[in-house]
Amino acid sequence: MISTLGSLLLLGCEQPVPDVAGPLKPPEESGEVLLADAHNYSFWGLLDGPSFQLEELTDPTIRWDELTEDLQCHELDGVDDIDVVGLMVFPLLDELTVEEGLSYDTLSQVDMTIFLSSEPGDDTSVSLSDFSFDGTDVDTTTYFEVGSGTWALVFSSGFTIGVGTRMLAFLEPVAAGEADSTEASVTDGCSALEYDADLTSLREVPVLPGGPWEVDWSAVTEASYGGEFEAVKVTEIMVGHYDLEREEIADNFLDLELIATELYTMDHPAGVEADLADLTDADGDPFPGFTDDGTWVFALRCKTCSNPAPLFLTTLVPWD
Repeated sequence: MISTLGSLLLLGCEQPVPDVAGPLKPPEESGEVLLADAHNYSFWGLLDGPSFQLEELTDPTIRWDELTEDLQCHELDGVDDIDVVGLMVFPLLDELTVEEGLSYDTLSQVDMTIFLSSEPGDDTSVSLSDFSFDGTDVDTTTYFEVGSGTWALVFSSGFTIGVGTRMLAFLEPVAAGEADSTEASVTDGCSALEYDADLTSLREVPVLPGGPWEVDWSAVTEASYGGEFEAVKVTEIMVGHYDLEREEIADNFLDLELIATELYTMDHPAGVEADLADLTDADGDPFPGFTDDGTWVFALRCKTCSNPAPLFLTTLVPWD
């Protein structure tokens, strides 16, 4: 969720810039697939978690026993699906700025003064005092006071903070007598993410049905939401086949994996190139190639980002 300090600098030859003007052109016989900004979809999204006003310098309880749907409106079990709760305090940022930063993964460690976690086990609640720093106890309640900044909670599946984010919420310390309640009860995750995806305005990419497929995205400079595209954030390559039109896929965009008739993925540790022949399905079977029915989607994903939307996504057209 939180960007690492600094960034990697890609050195080398000048990046190829694909010619995307005019009608679609046949794919290269070599199998080289050059991606550009014109091929990318557009995405707008904002994490908008609930905020709870709680009395300062106290030890309030955070509960999620009634949280049954996550940010993507997927069914959630408070015990089985929430393994760790992260607590971050941003002293100089307001809640909206933090939400935008989490939405587009633009926050950094220097924005925080507190970064703690709690592993609830079989419980569906924690107290503010239960949070610790890598097992070391911290008297969190002494910092929970008016004017201390924005207090953000992230509920995750798995034990790596920022990976597998299922829900977001905020705590706001207020003066005695002004609190809404003595606890924060997190419930409706489905309403905490607003988004809009456009898959129809992008320029489609022709590919050879049976390969080879050497995909290169070194010329991509803009992220789907308009900011800088950071290639270092790409951790997974995905190709999906859908019995849907592009508009229908956009309407169910956060369920890309669930609505696919075929899904192939591969981990991507570094670089700006990938061979689609290395893709496999959930059973480990290799990617067999493209068929001329339905819609084929190619995506570059960040599995460590708070927003589940792909960094880059386009549709592929098999070319005979």
